[in-house]
Amino acid sequence: ETGPIVSEIEKGRAMALRWTGLGGTGLFQCMYQVNRAANGGDVRAAALSQAAPVFQIVWADSSGNIGTQIAGSIPVRAAHSDGVIALPAWTGVNGWLGFVPAPDLPSATNPQEGYLAAGESASKSVLHPFLTGVYGDASGRDRRILDLLKGSDVLDRESLARIALDTYSPWAAQIVPGLLRDLQGVQEFSEPERKALSVLQEWDFNMSRDSAGAAVFCLWYESFLDALLREKLGNSFYQDLAARSRLMALAAQKKLGHAAEVAPQDNETRQLIRKSFRAAVAMGTRLLGNDTAKWKWGSLHKVEFQHPLAVHSSFLGALFDVGPVSVGGSWDAIRFSEWTPTPSFRETGGCSLTQLIEMAPTPVVLSSVPLGNSAHFFSSHYKNEVSAWQAGRLALLAVALQDSGAGARNSVLFQPAIDSRPAPQ
Repeated sequence: ETGPIVSEIEKGRAMALRWTGLGGTGLFQCMYQVNRAANGGDVRAAALSQAAPVFQIVWADSSGNIGTQIAGSIPVRAAHSDGVIALPAWTGVNGWLGFVPAPDLPSATNPQEGYLAAGESASKSVLHPFLTGVYGDASGRDRRILDLLKGSDVLDRESLARIALDTYSPWAAQIVPGLLRDLQGVQEFSEPERKALSVLQEWDFNMSRDSAGAAVFCLWYESFLDALLREKLGNSFYQDLAARSRLMALAAQKKLGHAAEVAPQDNETRQLIRKSFRAAVAMGTRLLGNDTAKWKWGSLHKVEFQHPLAVHSSFLGALFDVGPVSVGGSWDAIRFSEWTPTPSFRETGGCSLTQLIEMAPTPVVLSSVPLGNSAHFFSSHYKNEVSAWQAGRLALLAVALQDSGAGARNSVLFQPAIDSRPAPQ
């Protein structure tokens, strides 16, 4: 089985797409069972009903047990296939070999460390030999979370809030050492280019909105990908692909092969790196000014909250839209902020809600949302939380009924409808 035909390539040849959810996703049944689960065994049983999408369930019970469980049907592919590139279906050797058996789905219960990180699991490992995804290894978010947890003497609200809002980029930490190696010692660099290189050398790999190093790195990354792929793919396809940050990172990784211990690149790649660095500094100077030390990632990386009703009306846009707002973070940081490596650097996806919940008898909830709690643009609560969200400040939410009513200015009373229909005879 190859799935339905989705596109004709040429006469006599077509593209088919097989998806695990075509026979039903099982999502409603899985969520219903998870919400009624009393222990980890119930969660694992609920996960068996899920087909698509694949996601990770994090659970804890009143006895102090904690765990994670992958839910969803994961195809077992041939050794030469990762599901990204289309392969000939008529050969009979490229199809799915089955599905990962339920007992082999990744899970963990009560780890020795006493905590779990569920951010973005690695796609393939010695412990889990099946390919569960092609993008996970491009991000070290899980490893970063675990490193921060291990490095914290006390895990209180403040330390967990810092972890949740962390902007460190594992991808940049992997790429920059090799990048610096290939850029150092270039005699023909101009003074602005040498200053930009100095900023990059001093960077701590944090994608905070005030970071000059993050701005230099992302400008170079955009220029490098543009030089590497735009002409080969064509402008339209390149723009579409640029929105898929993990796929672009894999393409860059394949070309660069960068790590601190790797030998210098071939001359063609080295020249491409240097040419794109010059182009990046020129672009940064044009967009951010001559002083590279004052460049800021947030001056490039912004988010705009556009209301669906205002898409085709500038008048409604003036009423409903919010932004652009400068933000930090990146697609691989714990503070997730997807962005396209194009000159706009705009955020295309991110965390619309950050919450820390202390599981006490009366839960303590700290939360941050990007706009406000009202959808009415005349309300004072329509966009009153933008600044707090931008700065990463979490607010204490009232969850107990007596607390939520204390500061209320308005209330709504819901009453059951009175059935006035005559009783059946």
